[in-house]
Amino acid sequence: MAQSKQLYLFGGDKPWNAADWIASDDRVRGGSSQSYLDVSKDATSASFNGTLDTETLGGAGFASQRTTSDELDLDLEGFDGVEVEIGSADDADEEDKSDKRYTLILKDTLLPPNLSNGREQATISYEYDFRVPQSSSSSPSQPTLNPATTTTTSIFIPFASLTPTYRGREQKDAPALNLAGVKRVSIMMRSFFDEQSGPFAMDLVSISATSRGKRGEKKDDEEEKERSKKFPTPYRDADDGDVGIDEKRASVYVMHEEKVQDDDDDENTDEVRKPGLWDWLCPIWPSA
Repeated sequence: MAQSKQLYLFGGDKPWNAADWIASDDRVRGGSSQSYLDVSKDATSASFNGTLDTETLGGAGFASQRTTSDELDLDLEGFDGVEVEIGSADDADEEDKSDKRYTLILKDTLLPPNLSNGREQATISYEYDFRVPQSSSSSPSQPTLNPATTTTTSIFIPFASLTPTYRGREQKDAPALNLAGVKRVSIMMRSFFDEQSGPFAMDLVSISATSRGKRGEKKDDEEEKERSKKFPTPYRDADDGDVGIDEKRASVYVMHEEKVQDDDDDENTDEVRKPGLWDWLCPIWPSA
């Protein structure tokens, strides 16, 4: 029987270091969102926090932290997925009482900046959206969390459940993530077109690669079924707009926003324009 194993990437036996992370927010497109990663004094936890603004860009917005090193080369072969251990997170939204949604993003390819404008060239992202269960969410704190005495929540993200996207568009024929060479890790808070906005905070205890063995497979399947009920796929439209699910017609239609893409920008730096009437009248049907 396969045994469980764990490789800490950040936290655990790999102390958090603020220098390993850098903000990648919608300010590159004239937005006003801002994110931070504040590491505790003992380096046992980090607070991903900031403000998600959706007014400046007309309902769109994102705030994220990503790893800084271009030399990062994580070998995650032999593991089943990534486990994010969380100490506390935002309280439920006052209006709809739902927990805020975060996104983990992995990349296995990085390209040098475009020589004409200095912007990083886009590559495929492998994404997973998740919420921190409300029952385990407490008031988000500044980084004073003590993992040894704090009840934590673990979010397990199977590699098989990552969604490959390019500039926000799902790539159904994309190759699987190259687990032998993961080059970047990102944590993101985005609006999903005005689904969420305002201050956010999530205390991260650790991010690790995990193999759960045969014993954990049944539990993982059950968790993924529950998640699929909350997050019916696809999560966004062909150009990184938000989508809604019309269950009566089993169709997917674009909600509120479209992206105007530049050839060289990464997927989160696209400009936003409001849709016309055509966007509302013409559903985009999912492929078989």
